[in-house]
Amino acid sequence: MNTRSSRLPRTADHADEECVAEDGSALRSLAPTVHGSCVELCGRGALVIGKSGAGKSSLAIELVSLGASLVGDDQVVLSEDDGIVVARALSRTSGPKPGAIEARQIGILEAPVCERVALMVVIDLDRPESSRLPRARTILLGKTPVPLLHGQGVNGLGPAVALILRSGRLPAYGGSGDRVQAIGPAGR
Repeated sequence: MNTRSSRLPRTADHADEECVAEDGSALRSLAPTVHGSCVELCGRGALVIGKSGAGKSSLAIELVSLGASLVGDDQVVLSEDDGIVVARALSRTSGPKPGAIEARQIGILEAPVCERVALMVVIDLDRPESSRLPRARTILLGKTPVPLLHGQGVNGLGPAVALILRSGRLPAYGGSGDRVQAIGPAGR
Protein backbone atom coordinates (compact mmCIF):
# COMPACT_ATOMS: atom_id res chain seq x y z
CA MET A 1 0.00 0.00 0.00
CA ASN A 2 1.33 3.42 -0.94
CA THR A 3 1.29 5.66 2.14
CA ARG A 4 2.35 9.20 2.84
CA SER A 5 3.76 10.06 6.25
CA SER A 6 3.91 13.21 8.34
CA ARG A 7 4.87 14.05 11.90
CA LEU A 8 2.65 15.17 14.77
CA PRO A 9 3.05 18.68 16.15
CA ARG A 10 3.99 18.67 19.81
CA THR A 11 3.37 21.31 22.43
CA ALA A 12 6.83 20.90 23.90
CA ASP A 13 10.17 19.80 22.47
CA HIS A 14 11.45 17.16 24.90
CA ALA A 15 13.33 13.90 24.52
CA ASP A 16 11.47 10.62 24.95
CA GLU A 17 10.95 9.69 28.58
CA GLU A 18 9.77 6.62 30.45
CA CYS A 19 6.50 6.65 32.35
CA VAL A 20 4.50 3.95 34.09
CA ALA A 21 0.89 3.11 33.28
CA GLU A 22 -1.73 2.45 35.95
CA ASP A 23 -1.26 -1.29 35.46
CA GLY A 24 2.47 -0.93 36.18
CA SER A 25 3.66 -1.53 32.62
CA ALA A 26 6.38 0.73 31.24
CA LEU A 27 5.36 3.09 28.46
CA ARG A 28 7.63 5.15 26.26
CA SER A 29 6.40 8.74 26.24
CA LEU A 30 6.43 10.44 22.83
CA ALA A 31 6.17 13.97 24.21
CA PRO A 32 4.96 15.56 27.43
CA THR A 33 1.82 16.78 25.64
CA VAL A 34 0.32 17.03 22.19
CA HIS A 35 -2.04 19.87 21.25
CA GLY A 36 -5.21 17.97 20.39
CA SER A 37 -8.39 16.32 21.59
CA CYS A 38 -8.89 12.57 21.90
CA VAL A 39 -11.99 10.39 22.16
CA GLU A 40 -12.66 6.68 22.63
CA LEU A 41 -15.47 4.69 21.05
CA CYS A 42 -15.74 0.89 21.24
CA GLY A 43 -12.26 0.68 22.77
CA ARG A 44 -10.63 2.53 19.85
CA GLY A 45 -9.19 6.05 19.91
CA ALA A 46 -9.25 9.03 17.56
CA LEU A 47 -6.83 11.92 18.08
CA VAL A 48 -7.93 15.24 16.57
CA ILE A 49 -5.15 17.73 15.84
CA GLY A 50 -5.08 21.23 14.39
CA LYS A 51 -4.38 24.85 15.18
CA SER A 52 -6.33 26.79 17.79
CA GLY A 53 -9.85 27.39 16.47
CA ALA A 54 -9.67 24.59 13.87
CA GLY A 55 -12.56 22.71 15.50
CA LYS A 56 -10.82 20.01 17.56
CA SER A 57 -13.16 20.36 20.54
CA SER A 58 -16.20 20.73 18.28
CA LEU A 59 -15.42 17.45 16.53
CA ALA A 60 -14.77 15.77 19.89
CA ILE A 61 -18.13 17.05 21.19
CA GLU A 62 -19.85 15.74 18.06
CA LEU A 63 -18.22 12.33 18.59
CA VAL A 64 -19.25 12.33 22.27
CA SER A 65 -22.83 13.07 21.15
CA LEU A 66 -22.52 9.96 18.96
CA GLY A 67 -21.52 7.78 21.93
CA ALA A 68 -17.78 8.39 22.40
CA SER A 69 -16.04 9.12 25.70
CA LEU A 70 -13.53 11.93 26.14
CA VAL A 71 -9.91 11.01 26.79
CA GLY A 72 -8.63 14.58 26.78
CA ASP A 73 -9.39 18.02 25.40
CA ASP A 74 -6.75 20.50 24.24
CA GLN A 75 -3.77 18.50 25.55
CA VAL A 76 -3.18 14.76 25.39
CA VAL A 77 -0.20 12.64 26.46
CA LEU A 78 0.92 9.96 24.00
CA SER A 79 3.00 6.87 24.78
CA GLU A 80 4.13 3.83 22.82
CA ASP A 81 3.41 0.38 24.21
CA ASP A 82 4.57 -2.59 22.10
CA GLY A 83 3.95 -0.81 18.78
CA ILE A 84 0.65 0.70 19.88
CA VAL A 85 0.22 4.40 20.54
CA VAL A 86 -1.72 5.01 23.76
CA ALA A 87 -3.36 8.36 24.54
CA ARG A 88 -4.30 9.61 27.99
CA ALA A 89 -5.40 12.89 29.50
CA LEU A 90 -2.83 15.29 30.82
CA SER A 91 -2.60 14.93 34.62
CA ARG A 92 -3.44 18.21 36.31
CA THR A 93 -3.18 19.25 39.91
CA SER A 94 -5.56 22.14 39.25
CA GLY A 95 -7.78 23.30 36.45
CA PRO A 96 -10.59 21.50 34.65
CA LYS A 97 -11.71 18.15 35.98
CA PRO A 98 -11.61 15.02 33.79
CA GLY A 99 -14.30 15.10 31.11
CA ALA A 100 -14.35 18.89 30.87
CA ILE A 101 -14.46 20.12 27.27
CA GLU A 102 -14.81 23.65 25.95
CA ALA A 103 -17.69 24.43 23.62
CA ARG A 104 -16.79 27.83 22.16
CA GLN A 105 -19.41 30.49 22.78
CA ILE A 106 -21.33 28.06 25.02
CA GLY A 107 -19.10 27.14 27.97
CA ILE A 108 -17.44 24.15 29.61
CA LEU A 109 -19.35 20.91 29.15
CA GLU A 110 -18.97 17.64 31.03
CA ALA A 111 -18.47 14.50 28.92
CA PRO A 112 -18.15 10.82 29.77
CA VAL A 113 -14.51 9.96 30.48
CA CYS A 114 -12.10 7.28 29.28
CA GLU A 115 -8.72 7.28 31.06
CA ARG A 116 -6.65 5.90 28.18
CA VAL A 117 -7.08 4.37 24.75
CA ALA A 118 -5.05 2.88 21.90
CA LEU A 119 -5.16 5.20 18.90
CA MET A 120 -6.72 3.89 15.71
CA VAL A 121 -6.69 7.11 13.69
CA VAL A 122 -5.50 10.73 13.72
CA ILE A 123 -7.60 13.48 12.12
CA ASP A 124 -5.76 16.65 11.03
CA LEU A 125 -8.18 19.59 10.85
CA ASP A 126 -5.56 21.92 9.35
CA ARG A 127 -5.37 19.98 6.09
CA PRO A 128 -8.15 19.79 3.52
CA GLU A 129 -8.69 16.58 1.59
CA SER A 130 -8.32 17.26 -2.13
CA SER A 131 -9.22 13.77 -3.33
CA ARG A 132 -12.67 12.21 -3.34
CA LEU A 133 -11.13 8.81 -2.53
CA PRO A 134 -7.74 9.59 -0.98
CA ARG A 135 -4.84 7.20 -0.73
CA ALA A 136 -3.91 5.89 2.70
CA ARG A 137 -1.76 8.19 4.82
CA THR A 138 0.02 7.67 8.11
CA ILE A 139 1.47 9.94 10.73
CA LEU A 140 4.54 8.83 12.64
CA LEU A 141 3.96 8.96 16.40
CA GLY A 142 7.31 8.11 17.92
CA LYS A 143 8.28 5.06 15.88
CA THR A 144 4.71 3.92 15.23
CA PRO A 145 2.76 4.82 12.07
CA VAL A 146 -0.91 5.63 12.74
CA PRO A 147 -3.53 6.13 9.98
CA LEU A 148 -4.12 9.83 9.18
CA LEU A 149 -7.18 11.54 7.73
CA HIS A 150 -7.19 15.13 6.48
CA GLY A 151 -10.36 16.61 7.94
CA GLN A 152 -10.53 20.34 7.16
CA GLY A 153 -13.91 21.09 5.58
CA VAL A 154 -14.94 17.42 5.25
CA ASN A 155 -18.73 17.09 5.36
CA GLY A 156 -19.99 14.35 7.68
CA LEU A 157 -16.61 13.96 9.37
CA GLY A 158 -18.01 13.24 12.86
CA PRO A 159 -20.35 10.42 11.81
CA ALA A 160 -17.66 8.99 9.48
CA VAL A 161 -15.09 8.87 12.30
CA ALA A 162 -17.70 7.29 14.61
CA LEU A 163 -18.34 4.57 12.00
CA ILE A 164 -14.60 3.95 11.64
CA LEU A 165 -14.19 3.59 15.41
CA ARG A 166 -17.29 1.40 15.80
CA SER A 167 -16.37 -0.96 12.97
CA GLY A 168 -12.64 -1.06 13.65
CA ARG A 169 -12.11 -0.68 9.91
CA LEU A 170 -10.51 2.16 8.04
CA PRO A 171 -12.11 3.25 4.77
CA ALA A 172 -11.30 1.67 1.43
CA TYR A 173 -8.82 4.01 -0.20
CA GLY A 174 -8.51 5.25 -3.76
CA GLY A 175 -6.06 3.40 -5.92
CA SER A 176 -6.01 -0.06 -4.37
CA GLY A 177 -9.53 -0.34 -2.98
CA ASP A 178 -8.05 -2.61 -0.30
CA ARG A 179 -9.30 -2.38 3.22
CA VAL A 180 -6.86 -2.08 6.07
CA GLN A 181 -6.98 -4.96 8.53
CA ALA A 182 -9.47 -4.43 11.34
CA ILE A 183 -8.02 -3.02 14.54
CA GLY A 184 -9.39 -4.47 17.77
CA PRO A 185 -10.31 -2.58 20.93
CA ALA A 186 -7.63 -1.41 23.33
CA GLY A 187 -7.05 -4.35 25.60
CA ARG A 188 -4.24 -2.70 27.53
